[in-house]
Amino acid sequence: MIWSAALESSCPLGAVALGRDGELVASERLAPGMRHARDLVPVLGRLAAREKVDLGQLGLVILDLGPGSFTGVRVGVAVAKAIYLATGCQMVGVLATDAVAARVAERHPEVCVVIDATRGELYAARYQLTDQPAEPGRGRFTGAAGTWERVFGPAIVRPAELVTALQPGCCVTGGGLSRYGDVFRAGEFVLAPEPDRFPAVEWVHALGWERYRSGLTDDPHALEPMYLRLPAAEERWRERSGHV
Repeated sequence: MIWSAALESSCPLGAVALGRDGELVASERLAPGMRHARDLVPVLGRLAAREKVDLGQLGLVILDLGPGSFTGVRVGVAVAKAIYLATGCQMVGVLATDAVAARVAERHPEVCVVIDATRGELYAARYQLTDQPAEPGRGRFTGAAGTWERVFGPAIVRPAELVTALQPGCCVTGGGLSRYGDVFRAGEFVLAPEPDRFPAVEWVHALGWERYRSGLTDDPHALEPMYLRLPAAEERWRERSGHV
């Protein structure tokens, strides 16, 4: 029997979950407000106590690697590595964009996940349904509507440029719609319902377990958040110091 924990901290709707042999046992959302550094570990401990799960017996930690909130993703990675150091468990990272695409239940010709990257830009990834079997190592994974294949990204793009690259009828989803929804409403696109635009910890767990079953575990020492760009403080330091 393998107990697993899933951590979602890349977006404002943070959450934790526990699973047993790939089946979700329980989950709990964090309080709103992006206080993941304060809340992630206590909520996980409370959830484990309620379900009578010994966290010392965890065999797998699954986490959302981003892209998303710099601070939130860092917190998730730090907590996952701390659990690894305490238990020796295995670790699996999941992309935030994959977790959002996976929860799209309707069959669309294309799905595009957009996450606010600030500075007038988006983190974006595009997906298409495929008849090929799931193969996480090749970007194919099982979602609510079938098997999705990642065909682009995640990458940093400008909203106006992304609009011209999408097919008519594409379903656009993700937290980036909160700021740039009007850009996509003006096109021939379907906008996902607001509650479905963020990575759900249940899908983080499901995709992580699929990767684990495929033999795709991550090196806990080398695992890093997916930022796609340097933090603003480091960019400013490089500019001042002349580093490229």
